[in-house]
Amino acid sequence: MSVIKKYGYIRAIIVGIPFGIACLIVGVGQFKDIPKSINELDKSEGIIESFGIKDIYDAEIETDLNVFFIKLKNDEYYTELGRNIEILKTHMPVKLKKTSKVTIWHKKNEKYIEQLLIDNELLIKYVPPYWIAHFFFWLGLVTTISGIVYVVKHPEDLTGKKRD
Repeated sequence: MSVIKKYGYIRAIIVGIPFGIACLIVGVGQFKDIPKSINELDKSEGIIESFGIKDIYDAEIETDLNVFFIKLKNDEYYTELGRNIEILKTHMPVKLKKTSKVTIWHKKNEKYIEQLLIDNELLIKYVPPYWIAHFFFWLGLVTTISGIVYVVKHPEDLTGKKRD
């Protein structure tokens, strides 16, 4: 009997089922935490002082990110999504010639641009990132059910031997 089969029962109990439950909890939590509409986000308005591309250090993932930033009077906001960077690189120089008034929606205490409005023209539209919640929820559901089915279908003791 291979080591993988021999300890599959204990692996399902100690690793599989708890991991699945943790993913379920994270998925459900994400569904609750994601702002459902633009009304749940904070709004900042002002005149653009500067904009462009720069590198910032993200301590959470411990790496440098290439971001497009927009600096207002007191704060600086950014986006690191490639499609948003391309939109802003193309439209910002043209828009800045006409006006410099901007409205930025962001999560509370965060500087990430969720939605961007320049001169009543929507450049970046807010789309709730439900894919993250779906990913964790379905991963947790499949892993938990798989672990439970394995434990029920394989009535073994902790050493991998069949119980009488």
